Amino acid sequence: MFHKILSQVENIFPVSVDKISEETWNENIDWFCEQLYLLGNDLFKIAESNLSKRSFLESKKELLAWQKNSLPICELRLRPKSSYYERFGQPISAPENPTGYSATGLEFSFTLVRRAMPCYRSLQCPYLSIKFEILGARERVAFLEFLKDHRRIIQKLISNANFEFFTASPFDNVEKYRGKDIFKKLELYAENTNDDENCFSISKNITENSSMNDVLSALFPLMILYDATLGYCLNKKADKDRIFEYNSLINRLK
Repeated sequence: MFHKILSQVENIFPVSVDKISEETWNENIDWFCEQLYLLGNDLFKIAESNLSKRSFLESKKELLAWQKNSLPICELRLRPKSSYYERFGQPISAPENPTGYSATGLEFSFTLVRRAMPCYRSLQCPYLSIKFEILGARERVAFLEFLKDHRRIIQKLISNANFEFFTASPFDNVEKYRGKDIFKKLELYAENTNDDENCFSISKNITENSSMNDVLSALFPLMILYDATLGYCLNKKADKDRIFEYNSLINRLK
């Protein structure tokens, strides 16, 4: 499913080339966008069949192409519908709103990424990033409330799939931790009252050598986080209980 598009990334944008010509980029970007859209839609259908349709009913799907010579090539994301921003007095995000912020508050995304580091060529390969991300002050507060209420459930969701944790701003307590426990990093991050960027993400990189099980082990937990966090952002009791709908699946996680 994902092997074809990743092999083409390496063929067309090889790691041995630092700068891609505008001609090469323009000739191929539409194909990569189309393939990512098809791949993402197939994965979204799997998520919809196994989880809930609600995330897709409450969200807008957007396909974004990145600028020439960026490492990300294109991205397919889910973010709240425009009515969400209007309800809470926030500007609708770009690109739907040309004058809006690029940050969406929260999102789930598939991003196709090339690598361009020849000095580490043996360690690099194209990958598909599957990511849950918070990108807003209001959404950060909502997620931290979710974490406080359901610590053990979130721990089970993210502890067994080799996820990566990223913050846009550095935090001393997170940087000092040398372990690989992603949930520990999340808890350390949550100890910080303020985050100037109000941004963190949990992600997994899928390569040509990854299996479909690797994909699903990221897809299901991160889609659950997206749906449950959106419920907390909506700030109604019924919406905050969304996580309980996934008890059966979460209990089956290894």
